[in-house]
Amino acid sequence: MKLLYAWLLSCSLCVSVARAQWTAVSYPAEIVNKWTPDAFVKSAVRFPDLKDSLGILINEKGTRLPGVANKLLSDAEWVSDTFLFKQLLPAGTLSFNYDAGRLNLSYYTQNVKKIMLACQGIDGSWHYKEIPVAYDGFQPPVASYISTWEHSNGEAFEEENLAVKCFMLLYVPVKPAQRSAMVVGELRVDEFRIRPGRNVFAWIDSLTGQPQETYTRMFGNYSSYFYEHGTSARRQVVPVSFEEFGLEKGYLTGYVNFIGDSSHDAEVKLLAGLMRSFTELYPYEKQRAVNRAAAQAALDSVFKDSNRPYPALLADLKITFKRCYSDPHLDITLPLMPAKPRSARLRNGPLRLRTIGDDVVVAAVLNDQYRDSIQPGAKVVALDGLPVPATGDPNLLLFRKETDTLHISLADDSTTKIRTVHIPYTLPVRAGSNFSPQPGVEWLSKDMVLIRVGNWKGDEYYWFLNAFYNRPGIKGVIIDLRGNGGGYSADVMKTLSLFTDQAYSLGKRHYPWFDESMLVTPLPLPFRCNPMAKVVILADKGTACAAEMFILGMKRRPNTFLVGDSPTMGAIASPVIFHFPSGLLVQLHTTFRELVFDPALYTEGKGIMPDIWVARTHARDLAPYQDKLLQYAKQLIQL
Repeated sequence: MKLLYAWLLSCSLCVSVARAQWTAVSYPAEIVNKWTPDAFVKSAVRFPDLKDSLGILINEKGTRLPGVANKLLSDAEWVSDTFLFKQLLPAGTLSFNYDAGRLNLSYYTQNVKKIMLACQGIDGSWHYKEIPVAYDGFQPPVASYISTWEHSNGEAFEEENLAVKCFMLLYVPVKPAQRSAMVVGELRVDEFRIRPGRNVFAWIDSLTGQPQETYTRMFGNYSSYFYEHGTSARRQVVPVSFEEFGLEKGYLTGYVNFIGDSSHDAEVKLLAGLMRSFTELYPYEKQRAVNRAAAQAALDSVFKDSNRPYPALLADLKITFKRCYSDPHLDITLPLMPAKPRSARLRNGPLRLRTIGDDVVVAAVLNDQYRDSIQPGAKVVALDGLPVPATGDPNLLLFRKETDTLHISLADDSTTKIRTVHIPYTLPVRAGSNFSPQPGVEWLSKDMVLIRVGNWKGDEYYWFLNAFYNRPGIKGVIIDLRGNGGGYSADVMKTLSLFTDQAYSLGKRHYPWFDESMLVTPLPLPFRCNPMAKVVILADKGTACAAEMFILGMKRRPNTFLVGDSPTMGAIASPVIFHFPSGLLVQLHTTFRELVFDPALYTEGKGIMPDIWVARTHARDLAPYQDKLLQYAKQLIQL
């Protein structure tokens, strides 16, 4: 987009002229509403986030579409008698910046295959976007930049502003002969911009040599923000927090860009200052058994030799940093450097191993040639003639060059005879679909549902919402969070609101100046899960961050069980990425605020213990095969 190119150019100019000083830049959002239609009427569908039961009904038959839309229909290849629509006319001509213009839509559908969003410019041409619909019910909100839509004249739109005469919402039923519906709960057009700004914490600014009094200004802005967001004509109002304010205004941005002197010497000084501040502000020293003095001394030693080549210094820093801080939310990504000759890269082959009890066994065979001859559960006696220890991760012993052959000695379940199999590493590695079950909703019976959540990305809340809204008498819910590394905590908080009948504090965010609760508030009764339903959550050592927050919230709900064979990862935090001119990326905790939960339930670095421990004693018990944890959950719900 033109806006992006202009922004990149401005950043380049900043770098070229600001050689003497650094600037720490965040990216706050700026939102200006340009249009909200006055077309809401009484609706049978109530939206969970709204106080009223109003909506825009998309119910005009396609045969009555105005003739001006013929070009739109032709371009989109829609047949005029198989869809319904609604035309919305702004008062006068609506004009907004083309790159910043964004349409926001929340909607409900029944028997709908796809929808179309369209607007007609004053030149008569159409801008439009098709969106497929995967299921009935409340749909994930749309926030779509109009500059990304198709243009009916087939050419790029070159004007800075787009003037619009009308908007059109259309949909196609899955089965035209059956009843269908589309109801819009909210619709607006905003100008949405992400602008570089200096809304960063004062400790970050202090690294640049040009600090500003951000704390006083930040606190005043937050106070004003709270009162401005205290009322709404239509939306359910939940008390706003510093977290929401900070994310919108840039103080809690996930990305800080250091702009300034691009020489390596200057960058080393800035990087050393960042690491010193990090060691002083890191919030989880006690929980993760970090010795601050030792860590600071180790990191300082990296920067002592000012004559070291920059690539060598960064490589040393990355290794030292990981050694001092065993925290999965912390990382250093090195910039691209000139390529050097290197030895052949090691790779894993078509086998995966697992330690069960005192034995290392085959957990998976990922090549068709050996899938029948090597059975999951076969005991591994030796690799290349050497015994295999039952401690540590046995898969680390499988890495070889692509030209190598693995000689693995096995003892099958049915016999004590040992045989050796020779597996060339030139073979392709292919995992079956059973190794990567797709996230989504699966109804196991009319009143029992399995919801697999891979990560909290936004859609998952609507899976739960529709399941409970459509089947209020549901009796069993299995929530599979195995391997879920986290995602958006705001979506977790919304999902928890479906499982409670009263507000509560999930925990608190501890900042250097104050604490604030993480408040979970219930949605209205028609949207909530049946309080009598039994809920079983499946988790493992790969369950982390936002998924662990969800589990902690669900611990408050009666008739809810966490089932697994290990604690969760024990890593709840939000990283922020610091970008340097060389391309170096340093990932640290967001402004070093600490998330504090009930210590009886959660400790950083140790995770959450299952309520019910389930032993998996054979490879067939693993998720790709019989999946003992899932079978256990089904039986538990039926008790």
